[in-house]
Amino acid sequence: MNATACLACWPAKGMKAYVSAVSWPSELITWTGIITKLRTCGGPLHLGIVLVDCGDAQVAAHSAEGLCEPSARERDCVSFDYLADRRPRFQGLDDDYFEHARVTLYEIRGARAEEVHKMCVHVAQARPLNDNLFKLNPLFGGCYPCSLGSTGATHLPASHCVALVMRIVAAARVGSRSVLYSDAAVFCALGVPRGGLLRPLSPRVLNGFVPGAAVVALLRSGCLGSPVSGPRALWAVSSEGRLPLLLFSASVPRI
Repeated sequence: MNATACLACWPAKGMKAYVSAVSWPSELITWTGIITKLRTCGGPLHLGIVLVDCGDAQVAAHSAEGLCEPSARERDCVSFDYLADRRPRFQGLDDDYFEHARVTLYEIRGARAEEVHKMCVHVAQARPLNDNLFKLNPLFGGCYPCSLGSTGATHLPASHCVALVMRIVAAARVGSRSVLYSDAAVFCALGVPRGGLLRPLSPRVLNGFVPGAAVVALLRSGCLGSPVSGPRALWAVSSEGRLPLLLFSASVPRI
């Protein structure tokens, strides 16, 4: 499928926000990525946020010093993710991060893309740390009532990539930053059932989710739309025709 053909299935002009589900080949991921791959049972290894056709205010916000990689500065199509230093920042879609991996995009529903972007900026300013200990939580099936590890950020609870995405989507749906700081508020805002006495095998904390399980939960609750995907090197232009949008391609692992 070429870029022109792909445009027929791409959203109309206007800022859009997506959850990206990413997988890398085994030879390109770190030892923590290998652990992640083992516990995901063949599902996606990583979740992030993709923002398309940002307005001038959003571009100015995410281009601020310390909030983005050079590839995202003054760009209107960007992603938001934990990067190599395990801190979240914006980066461009033509960054080398998006080169050898398989990416599937799910449009975020029930939240304005501008609100999603605003929450990403707030999280980038908080600079939470993606502690490797967070990856141990799903090994307990998410049933353990506490999260291992620390974000190193004031008040922002422990969050691996999946938990961080769920916090951002939930806060954007409600339109309040306060949701970012409470697992219970996130479960409520997303309409995702929380584990407990009546659901002993369901995650009780956000860090209990693996990427695939989170995507399924968000699809079932209506927070995500149908997936957009294609062959590895599939590209389409943004609605304004100024920047390329990489649909299915993502390289250097940040798991």
